[in-house]
Amino acid sequence: MLEIIGITLGLAFVDCLNPATISTMAVLLPLVKRIEHALSFLFSTYLVYFLGGLALFYGFDRLLKDRLSQFVNQHSLWVYSGEILLGILLTGFGITMWLKNRRTGQNQPADPAAVTGLKSVHPSYLFLFGIISTLSDLPTALPLIAFIGKMVDFNPSPLSFFGLLLIYVLIYVAPLIALYVIFRTVKVKIQPFTHWFINFIHKFTQYAMAPLLVGLGIWAILDGFQRFTTG
Repeated sequence: MLEIIGITLGLAFVDCLNPATISTMAVLLPLVKRIEHALSFLFSTYLVYFLGGLALFYGFDRLLKDRLSQFVNQHSLWVYSGEILLGILLTGFGITMWLKNRRTGQNQPADPAAVTGLKSVHPSYLFLFGIISTLSDLPTALPLIAFIGKMVDFNPSPLSFFGLLLIYVLIYVAPLIALYVIFRTVKVKIQPFTHWFINFIHKFTQYAMAPLLVGLGIWAILDGFQRFTTG
């Protein structure tokens, strides 16, 4: 169970560092007539990501689980060798990213609020926009897909999976919640805090992503070796 929780937290943490979603929220906050309207985007993002996770899990479970298990049993050498290779690639990519960050230093992202000339957005449009933008992200949400794949592998009870998915999606929207709280509580001009928060996420991602990739890579290598030797 501890392994499942660790995988859930690790992949959700990687997934939440989504600059596109965070930047979208940062752009929308200055455009709403009332700060509460931003909750429409946040709620629709959470709802669609959660339902998408359920659909992926039960779709995988119904259509692919037996075939996937059969394929792994028949081709265990290639599957576990591939997992080890993926771990090596992730570790190498993480080390490369870390070395590149050291050479290039800190690159400041552009203020996302500068890309639009809109002055306000209706909450109903925010809700629909959250649905559309999240649906468009689902096919390329690699951490979520990896999480669902691991859940299929572990085969937890429906209640356990439901709780883990709730936690996963809550972590995914945590940066959006943080943005909302900042805009809600700090009674100063909005734009400087938008710029500061985006820069903070950019720097945090720049320095946190490399060790996370290395950690995931090492885990994949060890997991692949363990399955290879015991399979």
